[in-house]
Amino acid sequence: MLLNYVYRLYPDNNQIDLLNEWLETCRISYNYALRELKDWIASRKCPIDRCSLEFEYIMAADYPFPILRTAITCALDKGSQEG
Repeated sequence: MLLNYVYRLYPDNNQIDLLNEWLETCRISYNYALRELKDWIASRKCPIDRCSLEFEYIMAADYPFPILRTAITCALDKGSQEG
């Protein structure tokens, strides 16, 4: 009884370059969104009576929760500027 199928791809050099470019774009987008989320969480994690204003990264209370769509757009913009 066959439960899984295995497909092999043998891309040529142009396809490999295109796949690497897509993976790099995905990596940049994911890392940017993760950093935005971590910054947002870190800015709200510290109790107000113990926060160090010198060492804590604090965002304004009305700063919105990071939205993935804007994070991807910003990451793609930064990625195109770097490359």
